[in-house]
Amino acid sequence: MSYKINDYKKATRLLGVIIRAAERCFAKADVKDFEVSYSYGEYQVEFSADLFEYCYISADASNKRVRYALEKLVDDIQNEIKTAIQKLDREQGDYFRDIEEYGKSFHDSPVVNLSSLKLFQSIVNDIIIK
Repeated sequence: MSYKINDYKKATRLLGVIIRAAERCFAKADVKDFEVSYSYGEYQVEFSADLFEYCYISADASNKRVRYALEKLVDDIQNEIKTAIQKLDREQGDYFRDIEEYGKSFHDSPVVNLSSLKLFQSIVNDIIIK
């Protein structure tokens, strides 16, 4: 029974790291949902947050072993971040094309959100699950 409690604590610590990283990297981050649970022999881990306007990430995982559930959660979050970075890279390209073509842009530069997202990505990528 004590290993289940230790695994539960490990999952909550990892989720805490992700939550703190999101809140520190993004000024208006809004963590919508986070949960760690153990039921019927499986660990369930969930995380979802609005990082900035039009950027919502969500990931959840479950497995009988907490390590595999956490690895899947981190992988899902990394994939969500990667998708958001690609979208912002395209927006940044549009921004610079507008400046070249018209001398000004008709929307704001995504560079601040992009740099915050890359910082968040580096923190999530550095998470080691033992």
